[in-house]
Amino acid sequence: MNLLPFALLPGLTAAICAAHDAIQDGVEFLRAHMPAQDRGTVTQERLVREVRLALAARSQFPWAAQVPWELYENNVLPYAVVNEPRDEWREQFHHLFAPLVSPCKTGREAALAIASLIQKTLNVRYSTERRVPHQGVKESLQSGKVSCTGQSILLICALRSVGIPARMAGVLTWNHVRGNHNWVEAWCDGEWKMLEYNEKDFNTPWVMSAISMLDPRKPENAIYATSWKKEPSGAFFPMIWGHSSAVKLRFLPGAILAAIMAASIGKVPLPQNGSTRIRSLFHGVSMMRAAASVSVIGALLVSVR
Repeated sequence: MNLLPFALLPGLTAAICAAHDAIQDGVEFLRAHMPAQDRGTVTQERLVREVRLALAARSQFPWAAQVPWELYENNVLPYAVVNEPRDEWREQFHHLFAPLVSPCKTGREAALAIASLIQKTLNVRYSTERRVPHQGVKESLQSGKVSCTGQSILLICALRSVGIPARMAGVLTWNHVRGNHNWVEAWCDGEWKMLEYNEKDFNTPWVMSAISMLDPRKPENAIYATSWKKEPSGAFFPMIWGHSSAVKLRFLPGAILAAIMAASIGKVPLPQNGSTRIRSLFHGVSMMRAAASVSVIGALLVSVR
């Protein structure tokens, strides 16, 4: 009688238990920080699927396994970016983008491969004719038209599908021209890097030039970055696609903030600590619930509330 399979049982049992615990921990994290608008619609089964797929990517790709767990769960496990429709995209995107990154050795290579090929892969392009800025993945794929926010949502989902932490970053308004902009930050080789849809390299020149013109004394010129985990400052992220001419912005006392990328190009020093608060008062319950909290950790982290 071959006893070898029985000898392997303790290790196999431990591995199964560990996998179960990891799934439970991930689901509990997503639920603990879930936006109020999702609590009655996003099911336990959906959360389990999301976490299983995210953990499978962590096992499949070497760069994913190297990401600290707290960072991974906050920027890979989430099923949404901001307040877009909660479409299920992870499995579909994994099938699309895993083959593209299979030759890659690092997260940097994988992130650039996806960013440079995503428009060709999805056949979705920037257009002012898109229905709303914060379209869900399904509508964007069907219409083929997106805003910069929609582009960022697609790129973030694509990166997360192969285990690359990604978050949306943006500025409420530029200092030199009228208008806002959102882009992506991808965690590659131990640091956050600015990345955009359909670009072949990090730090898109026109965006970096615009960032260099921001005034760190103005809260509306601060750069915000999304975080699934609730941040302790109690501040709010302005999702400007939800406000009208009657909207009011409330700025509470806090440190004068310099965005981390502005500091990186030598414009201003980063604050050592402190926080600021901002809230957009939207019309409609759903937009009110989509407000997000912000804290300062070098850049401004924003939770999806």
